[in-house]
Amino acid sequence: MFQPQEGDNIFNISQDGDFCCLAMQLFRAAGHTFNPKAVTFNESIRDFIYFDIQHDQVLTPTDWTCLNQVITASLLFSNGANYFDITNCRTEINYYAISLNSRSNERSQLAHEIHSIISRLSSPLSVILFEVNELYMFSFAERKPDQQTTVMLSDWFSLNSIIEADILLRIDASNFIHVSVIEFFYDFVYAIARPYYIYQDSYEYAAYEMFPLKLLDGNDGIVIDRETIKQIMQDNYNSSSQEYQEDYVAEDYNNQEASSLSTEDFDLELFALDMDTIEFDGEEAVIGNNTIEGELSYEEDDDYLDEVDEKLFDDPIKLLKWIEQHARKK
Repeated sequence: MFQPQEGDNIFNISQDGDFCCLAMQLFRAAGHTFNPKAVTFNESIRDFIYFDIQHDQVLTPTDWTCLNQVITASLLFSNGANYFDITNCRTEINYYAISLNSRSNERSQLAHEIHSIISRLSSPLSVILFEVNELYMFSFAERKPDQQTTVMLSDWFSLNSIIEADILLRIDASNFIHVSVIEFFYDFVYAIARPYYIYQDSYEYAAYEMFPLKLLDGNDGIVIDRETIKQIMQDNYNSSSQEYQEDYVAEDYNNQEASSLSTEDFDLELFALDMDTIEFDGEEAVIGNNTIEGELSYEEDDDYLDEVDEKLFDDPIKLLKWIEQHARKK
């Protein structure tokens, strides 16, 4: 566990403008390494790519457009068999520190793209501490066997966050699982990554936040139309991008998942909410703004309602799926 004086050392190093030493002091204080010095120290990006990282990949002009925004890059250390005390450890986590020349509205996207490139060249698991104008951000990359890479970012933080021990407490390695490299890596990600990577935006989650929705109770005299409900769900789904603005960077699979779920979840959610707004007027029933002609009776539905598991009502998503399945049978 780190001691208060560690924060003072970090502060003093940062005042000297030595980002590589700051990064090493930060990871030592958090228990991620016991090495006193980085493997390589404030290299130019070309020396870093061609000499520090051993690879056989071809970099494109587009890759170099991003990489040329790097001021300095350092390979800090690698955690593998020795750190985890695991026999026959086949993978390791590489830690880097990279300083960028970037505007504030481009920094997260640039960092994401640079880490995606470096992940193709290095270990399947890697962590980069980025610096832009004395603000810092952790970035995590995992390259799958099919060579697809996932990059997840933390929030940007200032030196004061370290001095106040907020960051050090969250990334303290003693809180992470050490029985395997990948579980340690995932614990690190979970501790510091942006919430929308951990709790991914989806219309299912937006629908979940709509329960219970008492605003549609006709007894309260409050009426919300279908388009307003849809807008509320859309706002819930877009809450992360609205919060982070230019710093919002999501993985492609997040967007694909959202688009595949959007229509179904909207329809199911709105259908469920419409069922709560049924009003009876003689032989007519009003659902939302729509009028249904003829007699509406639930007598023949009593049997299947008796068969519903009470636990189903504790999970809104499962309840919606059950409603959809029953509607298809009807």
